[in-house]
Amino acid sequence: MDNKEIGAIFQLFDKVFKCLMRLSDRAIIHFINGLFGTQYPPDSKLTRPGTETVNPYLKHSLADMVMVINREYSYVLEAQIKNDPDMGVRILQYMLNEGWRGAQVEGSGIRIRLPAARVIYWETSKGTPDKERICFEFPDGHTYIYEVVSFKFPEYSVGMLEAGDLGLLLPFCMLKYRKAVKGAKSREAREALAKEVGALIEEVVGAVRRSEDRGRMSHWDGENVLRLIRRMQRELYGGYKEFREVECMWEDIEVIDYEGLMRKAEEADRKVEQAIQEKEQATWKAEQAARKLRKMGVSEEQVVAAGLLEIAEQ
Repeated sequence: MDNKEIGAIFQLFDKVFKCLMRLSDRAIIHFINGLFGTQYPPDSKLTRPGTETVNPYLKHSLADMVMVINREYSYVLEAQIKNDPDMGVRILQYMLNEGWRGAQVEGSGIRIRLPAARVIYWETSKGTPDKERICFEFPDGHTYIYEVVSFKFPEYSVGMLEAGDLGLLLPFCMLKYRKAVKGAKSREAREALAKEVGALIEEVVGAVRRSEDRGRMSHWDGENVLRLIRRMQRELYGGYKEFREVECMWEDIEVIDYEGLMRKAEEADRKVEQAIQEKEQATWKAEQAARKLRKMGVSEEQVVAAGLLEIAEQ
């Protein structure tokens, strides 16, 4: 693939993934459980903080998605279309950014809880790593090795995704025949592949409906997953006339307001980021006020009574 084609596919995958990660909290909780092997109740509290941060070099850093469950446990997701030799550095930066966001002062020290992380590879090759190995070496000679497991999407069948509570990733099953269709040399070969894609769509639709029945996603979630599957199918195979019959399979499915969903997601990100900034500003002001009172000789009990510590600790 040339850089232009890679860029177009990356944009498609990125937008579809972010749309999926904006579905219902219940669906996302099941997805996190499936991806990380956790067992959060489906009614757990879920927040999606803004993922853009600025590092000390004033460069923006943006992870694909960050999830926080019960205001305590954080998860960083990064999705890739191809291998990236710098992924270890990038994922560590994302983890440190999120850990710093929730850093807590404890007496004269500080506690930083790093999030769990996964790198999702939509397509893989022989060089795709099973895990990213990060080695922390401290000044006292101690070392700690942390490994970020790779999720290699091509290794999962439709049935495995459904059984593993990973149904939100079903739209990416449309990738299965992308390279084969692109490399097909004859009309007959493309027609045969179109039949394979049609059968795959039927299998995926069934998996989505069963996931709804099992309570892994709502009907609204399921409809949006199906519409994004259609979007993927159109973008990947719509340019081949042999796939016209495949398109006819979707006549009864309403086209998703794709851009509208993205606008809502971006607006939600802005609101969350604004709330975070307002909270940080209020905390800073409260800490400054408490510090001034202490310098004036005000007792700690009076500072507490003024409510300043409570504001700073919220």
